[in-house]
Amino acid sequence: METKPITKKVVASSMAYSVIISLISKAIGLIISIVLARILSPNDFGIVAIVMAFVDISQTIIAGGFKVALVQKKEVDDLDFSTVFIINLAVSAVMVVVLFFCAPVISQFYHSDSLVKIIQVYSFSLLFVPFSSVLSARLEKKMKFKELMLVNIVSSVISGTVGIVSAYLGLGVWSILLYYALHSLLSCAGMAIVQKWFPKLKFSLEKAKVLFSFGWKMLVSALLTAFYNNIRSIIIGKKYSEADLAYYDRGRQIPYIIATTLDSSIQNVMLPTISSVQEDKKKVKYMLSKTVKVSILLILPAMFGLLVIAEPLVKLLLTDKWLPCVPYLQLIAIAWATMPFSSANLVAIKALGKSNVYLILEIVRRIIMIGILIISLACFNSVIAVAIGFAISMWVDVIVIMIPVKRIIGYSLFDMFKDSWKTILSAVVMGGVVLGLSYIKINYIVLLVVQIVVGACIYLLLCKLLKNDVYLNIRLEVINFFKNHFHKKDRKEDK
Repeated sequence: METKPITKKVVASSMAYSVIISLISKAIGLIISIVLARILSPNDFGIVAIVMAFVDISQTIIAGGFKVALVQKKEVDDLDFSTVFIINLAVSAVMVVVLFFCAPVISQFYHSDSLVKIIQVYSFSLLFVPFSSVLSARLEKKMKFKELMLVNIVSSVISGTVGIVSAYLGLGVWSILLYYALHSLLSCAGMAIVQKWFPKLKFSLEKAKVLFSFGWKMLVSALLTAFYNNIRSIIIGKKYSEADLAYYDRGRQIPYIIATTLDSSIQNVMLPTISSVQEDKKKVKYMLSKTVKVSILLILPAMFGLLVIAEPLVKLLLTDKWLPCVPYLQLIAIAWATMPFSSANLVAIKALGKSNVYLILEIVRRIIMIGILIISLACFNSVIAVAIGFAISMWVDVIVIMIPVKRIIGYSLFDMFKDSWKTILSAVVMGGVVLGLSYIKINYIVLLVVQIVVGACIYLLLCKLLKNDVYLNIRLEVINFFKNHFHKKDRKEDK
């Protein structure tokens, strides 16, 4: 399979497209989610959160770590992709049957008869996973992030419109599930169309063995992550009410979407990039340092900003009925502020093909995190304790991740602090000033606008005054981009 030569220009343009279009795509998804939240009740979202916890684990089993294996492998061809597709398709069929017949057990566990039909019907959406996994891996391998994100935008707009109309027509929970399922279907169709390729019914046992040798470790790691990410929803849904789960899940969603959008758009580019130079540890360390700097510059101020504007933001976007989600939103924002410190380092380990290290690290991380979750529930026995425990575990996680990263790449916690102290200082000062503004007694919408504008200005000003090299480089790239764009336009007009 032909891929772009991975040059500095290719990386920069791929990352730019990935960040910009991903932001647009996620913004559309967030708007759709907000509209649905204003129409539907917290209980509806609580039921969906329970269903999606089991679906997410099933999707992880189906993908099987093979997608990462395809992207990480230096030389791949269509037979590799088709082989993975056949494996994933077989597993997805099994998971549909398992989830379908486990639906009554899950329903009984939550004492909710309505869950049976919902889980059984939605289980068939798992058949889309083999298609989406292989098609997206092929686009990522070829660094076709613009096409990937454009497909996602179109799919989001169409499926979101259908979901909103369905909600207005009174379909309740089904309108959310229809939105998710239709989005998966349209994404698969779109990815197949833009690359004019579709997986074939061809299989190679030899290629399967090679991919499985790396992929099974990624599968176990991904399963541990999926189980940990969903265990809180499973516990809250069981011990507390569906409304409590909805408030927690809604509070989790906004910071999660913002942090993962900014982070994944960067990391999706960095995985194939670092994989291409995995033999040169100096280049890997340099790329990792640059990635961490960019990620921190974007994510840290967003999370600190969310922390201090949470209440007026929820009132404006979701109305007063969702105000109980504010403390969860604030705690999850503190938790996801760690993402730029941890995510890039984990991607570097994967890109170097260190699947053994990654698996052991994942086991250790999840044992520590689940231990903190158990202690939080045992000592306090409340939903807010779950959120506090999550925030603490995420910051402990950064320290754990950096232990093997220092040994393998030579990049330490101290190096990361040196790379990011100017950004951290700027974000902390910005957050403090915006928090002070919250005590002004004015209309909450006006206050929110003032907080966002003042916060952004202070953050950018501090980055400039502290001569933050990442900020200055990005600023220069943006200015040059628009200069070149308008010069091209002027030359066309002259002709």
